[in-house]
Amino acid sequence: MERMPNTRARPRRTVAMGWVAALGSAAIMIVGCGSNRLETVPVRGEVRVDGKPVAGVQVVFHPVGSTDGRLVKLRPTGRTAADGTYEIGTYEMADGAPLAEYLLTAEWFAGGPETTTSSSEDPEAHSSTLETDRLGGRFASPEASGFKASIGRLTSDIPQLNLSTTVPKPPG
Repeated sequence: MERMPNTRARPRRTVAMGWVAALGSAAIMIVGCGSNRLETVPVRGEVRVDGKPVAGVQVVFHPVGSTDGRLVKLRPTGRTAADGTYEIGTYEMADGAPLAEYLLTAEWFAGGPETTTSSSEDPEAHSSTLETDRLGGRFASPEASGFKASIGRLTSDIPQLNLSTTVPKPPG
């Protein structure tokens, strides 16, 4: 007598394997997508160079005073449009910045990309390979630039950045 193949076992096993694969994929998506991102809020600002709006000034937000390892690695970044305004992006262009206190830097390189975000490894290093900073590097250090910003849920204090291409003369 010839044995008939068990056709019932295969569909059950296939369905079970499908459920395992689907649940595994869902778990990977939950763990890997977005769970490491900090919430961002929209951030807009304005830059003037020698009293006039200019395009292409890169503004970088450097977080200060945070113990959150995710935040200290981020550099929310924006680049000014022709009217001197910029929008900050952290994970994507113009998606805002996480709630925090920041020191700001500003550099103005000709021929740079129109916009950048902190997803690039080092936005400042990328820009500096293109050309010398037209601002002489005076606003390139977070500690020396003198600009601060406070990003909050309801309000954000972003000062207008008034920059100069000339070095101020010492008094006297």
